Amino acid sequence: MISIGLLASYMLLRLLRSPSSSLQVSEILELMSLITVCSTFFHWFYSGASHAYVFDRAALPRIAARAAHAAGLDIFGGDVIVAPTGDLTLIDLNDWPSFAPCRAAAADAIADYLARRAHAAWNPGLVSSANQSAL
Repeated sequence: MISIGLLASYMLLRLLRSPSSSLQVSEILELMSLITVCSTFFHWFYSGASHAYVFDRAALPRIAARAAHAAGLDIFGGDVIVAPTGDLTLIDLNDWPSFAPCRAAAADAIADYLARRAHAAWNPGLVSSANQSAL
C-alpha cells in the first residue's frame, strides 16, 4: 500500500517537472537513485545536479530496506528526493533497476546472493547466511 506522503511527494515531483510549472524541481529538491542487493550491496548516486543538501546518509539504506521488505524485494532500485531541510522521501521502488552506474559490483553481489540461495535450497541448514524465508 502506498502511503499518502509517498503519493503526495510523487505528485509534487510530477507537477514540478511539468513544462507549465514556473518552479523547477532542481530549484527545491534533489533526486537520488539507489540500488540494493539483499542488504549486502548498496549504491546511491545523484540523478542530476546536486545542491549538496545535508542529509543523514545512513538513513538511505534503512529507508530502502523498509520499503523493499514491505514489497518483498531482495534486488531493487529506487529514487529518493532530498528536500533542502535534509528530509528524505522515497518516491519510486522497482524490482529491476538499471545497474549501469555500478554494473560490475552489482553483478558480483547478485551472483553471490543467487549462489547463497541455491546452496540453501539444496543444502538446508548448511548455509546460515542465506535468507531462508526468501526460498
